[in-house]
Amino acid sequence: PKLVKGAAALTRILRQSPATRPLVKTVPTIVARTSNILAQPAAQGKAITPQTIARVMAAETYKVLGNPMTCAKTLMRSSDAASKVNKASSAKA
Repeated sequence: PKLVKGAAALTRILRQSPATRPLVKTVPTIVARTSNILAQPAAQGKAITPQTIARVMAAETYKVLGNPMTCAKTLMRSSDAASKVNKASSAKA
């Protein structure tokens, strides 16, 4: 639940400004990276606190949005995935 709340808050922040609105497409990647990192200690039986989730998500957000190359790759991957979905849905119609 805390991961979802964090993703919603990040999305709300990014949607506020027209300049950052395209970056909303990076949120699924940030959430996926966060969950991958949190899965490791969880698999070892360690407790995952809301503070840990917030810290890891903030770090992953910084890694993705703070690095122009990573951000660009994430946006391209998102665009490719969207075009595949559009092609598949138009083929069914």
